[in-house]
Amino acid sequence: MITGTYDVGSVIKTVDPLVLDTATAAQPTTVVVAVTKPGAAAPVAATGSAVSFSFQMYSWTTGEVYDGTSPGVPRQVTVDSNDLTPTLNEALHNATAGMQLIVMYPVGLPGIPDFVPDDVPYYLVVDVVDVQP
Repeated sequence: MITGTYDVGSVIKTVDPLVLDTATAAQPTTVVVAVTKPGAAAPVAATGSAVSFSFQMYSWTTGEVYDGTSPGVPRQVTVDSNDLTPTLNEALHNATAGMQLIVMYPVGLPGIPDFVPDDVPYYLVVDVVDVQP
C-alpha cells in the first residue's frame, strides 16, 4: 500500500526533461508516488484497463540504471491483474496517457527484484504511453 509522504520537490532538479538529484537527499522510508507530468483528461486507468508504459529503474544512491523498458517498446499490462507488483499496480490506478510518475521505494521493501541490492533504495520513472478502458 502506498502511504508515504515525501518532499519530492527536494530531489527534482528539472521537470522537462526529468532530472533527479538523490545523492544527498533523504531516502524515502515508505513507498511514495508522485506525478511529475499530468496526462490527458481521459481515459483514466481503472481495474481491467490496459495500460502501456515505459519505465527506468534507478538506484537512489548511485543513479545506476537497474532495469527498464527498451526505447520505443512500452510494456502493456492490465490493471489489477498479476502482471505487476502490487505497488506499481496501485500507482497506475487513475493514470492517463502522457502522465509521468516517480515511484520511490525504501530499503527493505518485500518483493524487491533479486538484482537490486537489499540495502539500496530505488525509484522508477514511469511514462504512461496509453490507457484503454
